[in-house]
Amino acid sequence: MESAKIIIHADPDLKKLMPLFLDYCQRDVDLIRAALPQGQYEAIYVTGHNMKGVGDSYGFAFVTEIGNAMELAARQEDQMKIGDLLEQLADYLKRVEVAYSGDENG
Repeated sequence: MESAKIIIHADPDLKKLMPLFLDYCQRDVDLIRAALPQGQYEAIYVTGHNMKGVGDSYGFAFVTEIGNAMELAARQEDQMKIGDLLEQLADYLKRVEVAYSGDENG
């Protein structure tokens, strides 16, 4: 499968906040990656819950979807599902790019 870029169109007013949000998402990936082998499902649940809450506010519906699924998988202590979701999120973060209105001509 080819790793195509994922373009998210955002309000230019969020230009300073977007890199911080994406860094925060990457920290979530790292946190879940560390918590999973330890069976720290409550930490994974909270992280998923937080992702679910903020993803849409920044225009990242996929982050919200993953957060929701992560929250449910953590409640079920489904290590395989959490691992799959974690890899989906990590791949998404590698491919996502933010475009702001007025950044491109035409």
